[in-house]
Amino acid sequence: MSRASSDKSIVMLDIALLNAEIANGMYKKPIEALAKEIRYDPLPDEVRTVIIASWKRGGLLPAAIIEQMVPAISESAITQIESPRSSLIETG
Repeated sequence: MSRASSDKSIVMLDIALLNAEIANGMYKKPIEALAKEIRYDPLPDEVRTVIIASWKRGGLLPAAIIEQMVPAISESAITQIESPRSSLIETG
């Protein structure tokens, strides 16, 4: 048996297994219900602030979107994280 035909056999077996799982109702929950079951622990405020500041600096997300996602972060906290060197220069 050639490698190509053995690879094809494995893929066909995988598809057959998936079809059998679907037929037996293993995937009956809608995606929305499954998504609600996943819970993540919230990040500590310091970590969240650093991540949001990096998103803002990199221009990955507009500031308005970030503010909607995490309204608890103040603008002064983000500004402080964005320019840590300027605060070191002022104090030093």
